[in-house]
Amino acid sequence: MDDLLLIHAVREREVLWNPSHKSHKNVHVLKASWVEVATILTKSVKLVKTRWKNIRAYFCSLEDKKISFMQDGHNPPPITWPLYSSMLFLKDIYVPSSRQGGRLKEVEITCISDDDQSSLQDPLAPVDSPQSIDSNSDAENSQTENDSENNLESHRSEMLALKRRKIELLEKASQDKDKSDDLLFFESLLPYMAQVPPIVKLKLRSSIQDLILEQLLKTRNCESE
Repeated sequence: MDDLLLIHAVREREVLWNPSHKSHKNVHVLKASWVEVATILTKSVKLVKTRWKNIRAYFCSLEDKKISFMQDGHNPPPITWPLYSSMLFLKDIYVPSSRQGGRLKEVEITCISDDDQSSLQDPLAPVDSPQSIDSNSDAENSQTENDSENNLESHRSEMLALKRRKIELLEKASQDKDKSDDLLFFESLLPYMAQVPPIVKLKLRSSIQDLILEQLLKTRNCESE
């Protein structure tokens, strides 16, 4: 699945991620928006929503770790996750609860869900990257889709081959029906004629013509008597 395309599609639909949006609790609007995202990604709504939740949860875990370093007076390590900068639009909905003694009090980072509200149970616990979380699921779905497409294509090819064979047999039967017995007889001799040398074949053809001519003359003489 194209994660960047997914993030862009969700970001363009603020109702899916901003709890202050006027339609954020409108189930019908949410469902319609997720259908639009799924259509863009050419995936199922369930798969798209699961992918988004994993990406969002991983972003939250990175923000938690960064804030934890800052609270301890340390500079946070550089974030190398390639999707991090694309997810920064979510920072606007994360607000520190209060400040005490120049230190940030415990920061509540709530992840806004799609239809329901949910939060990270343990923000400081390590969260697996969404690429690894969904890789097996995507691979299995992709393999299943490929197998189904291959089986369908194979079945179509077999059906087309059978139809072509049926048409050929019907055409051949129709042609054979229109042929006379004499033509069929001469056609039956063709395999043997192919084995005769060219010079002998010419003599044989001449002999056949002579025999036919002789037989025709005899027939006419009998009819005239």
